[in-house]
Amino acid sequence: MNEIEKGEGIKRTHIKNPLMRESLMGKHLQDQMSPVKELALLPGASVVGVGGRSIMDRGRAAVMPLCEEIVKAKENFNMILGVSGGTRMRHVFSIGMDLGLPTGGLAQIAGAVEEQNASLLQAVLSKDGGVQMCREHFPEMPKYIAAGILPIIICMPPYHFWEEPADKGRIPMNGPDLGLYLTAEVLGVDRLIFVKDKKGLFTDDPDKNPKAEFIPEITAAEALKMDLPEYILERKVFEALALARHVKEIQVIDGLVPSNLSAALAGEHVGTIIRSA
Repeated sequence: MNEIEKGEGIKRTHIKNPLMRESLMGKHLQDQMSPVKELALLPGASVVGVGGRSIMDRGRAAVMPLCEEIVKAKENFNMILGVSGGTRMRHVFSIGMDLGLPTGGLAQIAGAVEEQNASLLQAVLSKDGGVQMCREHFPEMPKYIAAGILPIIICMPPYHFWEEPADKGRIPMNGPDLGLYLTAEVLGVDRLIFVKDKKGLFTDDPDKNPKAEFIPEITAAEALKMDLPEYILERKVFEALALARHVKEIQVIDGLVPSNLSAALAGEHVGTIIRSA
């Protein structure tokens, strides 16, 4: 039982613990706390991010082959699928900015667009155990996985009205790529794979610059230091990855290439691997 240190007069009453009388914003606090290994909630699982614009917006030609591969891979791998909003998210951002919505207002409406893509993905995968999962049911994730269910979630982190102002413009800096990374990190999964329509990270957008060079492997710090004109993932992902506790590497693959996802789930290097250090 915890000991109570009762204050007299105007003195505070404390429950004895290492943080007693400490300001949680004190600079020295984290250095004083002994490191404790964080608990991995879903070790053995993999989080797979299905790109909105890169995969979902391409329709049947891209979605159906990928879903067939997901169903086959489900026999050997426990997966959680995340899906982003794609072109429709850009459309709603455009309208929102035209109407004068602040950054927090744009973040609030972004998730609703992703819900549509999650519903589409669930419909295609429903006969094979695909179930759209709202955030309120996240604590039940282990039960879903154990039952052979394929959870489908949205990626946009729920900062909503509390989204921090953007460095430039009003587009939320904490976007779907970061949201999926944070989901994987808090669950402590084995792998995080972003399924895009390009081989991985390049020195520039290869669609715009044919001289762009492919980067097969890099650390988060190295990628940020390069200050590339365009990244295949949000910059916030690289910043978060540098502070990783569980998910210390991610892989970006081309989901339009058959068997790439299965290979990545098995630990093969088929795209760009980005490491925390």
